[in-house]
Amino acid sequence: MIVRLNQAILAVGGIGRVHINRWGDGGSHFHVFFYGRPLGDVQMFGFTSAMWAMIRPPTPDDEWSRNLALVARELARQGGRSVA
Repeated sequence: MIVRLNQAILAVGGIGRVHINRWGDGGSHFHVFFYGRPLGDVQMFGFTSAMWAMIRPPTPDDEWSRNLALVARELARQGGRSVA
């Protein structure tokens, strides 16, 4: 699933690499975050992508919705169905 989601996020375009981070908060579960690093944005290499995600201005709602729908379609194309 991680590989499929990585490929689907890259399909958005303008993504240099997808960073996958996992944080545990001491409980019996954990959180997984996927960050699409903008192509050529060298300041976001490595572990700093999570910090930059909180600093950069948010993606406009219409663009965010288009990106989510594209990722959903790409995942469905690989097997499954899109509900976006």
